[in-house]
Amino acid sequence: MGSTDNGYSAPPVEGIRQCGWDGAYAVPGVKDWDPVWKCFQYLMREFDTRVEWLRPGWCWGFAYRANANNPNALSRHSGAIAVDLNAPLHPNGVPTSQVFTSAQRATINRILDEVRCPCHGNRVFRWGGDYTGTPDAMHFEINVPPLCVTNASRNLDKEEFTMDAETKKEMRELLVDLLNPMKQASVEQTQRIMTMERQSAERDLKQARLLRAVAKSLGVENPNRQDVEKEADDLESKAKESIKRLDEMEAQPDHD
Repeated sequence: MGSTDNGYSAPPVEGIRQCGWDGAYAVPGVKDWDPVWKCFQYLMREFDTRVEWLRPGWCWGFAYRANANNPNALSRHSGAIAVDLNAPLHPNGVPTSQVFTSAQRATINRILDEVRCPCHGNRVFRWGGDYTGTPDAMHFEINVPPLCVTNASRNLDKEEFTMDAETKKEMRELLVDLLNPMKQASVEQTQRIMTMERQSAERDLKQARLLRAVAKSLGVENPNRQDVEKEADDLESKAKESIKRLDEMEAQPDHD
């Protein structure tokens, strides 16, 4: 039994647990310990939803082997505390700027900032894309002691991350894109309903005039004349109220 350079058992004494998101898994998995699993689960979920779709079969986890860039040391994959995401798209040794856009790199760093140990603020993960030596943009590894991983995972359980201004802006833009079609459909439906109500009110006004003509033809002495006139008054009053309300609604300015 050995260990990684930062003290995690290799192979892991806890065993291996499947870890992934939306059908893509870091094959065969990561350390079967809740704090480690939760941190990697968050990383993969956010990477998939905010950076790049994770391809099934292209993400790797535990592998007992030497470090690809330092053959004299065990890889952190040996301790099941590292994953490679969409490995074929981001090969070891290729400059990070050639496999991720500047926007993607910024988003990855925001995600890594969200998984920090609250006791001293250090990131839980180290990203191979930030290596000053041989770049390894596919690679993400745990870079803090177990207690820090535990504390960070508790924060993840709360799911109360504060979004920075840029992320909030992105979120607002996405929500606007999603809601605009619904808003437009609602506006169009409201306009159709208002048009139908106006047409109905205008028909009622014509009906009221017709009733008055009928009442007049009945003659003053006819006992039904007052009933017909009252019906005409009621119909005309309701129609005018409807038209007034519609006019007021149409005069209101639109608000986003």
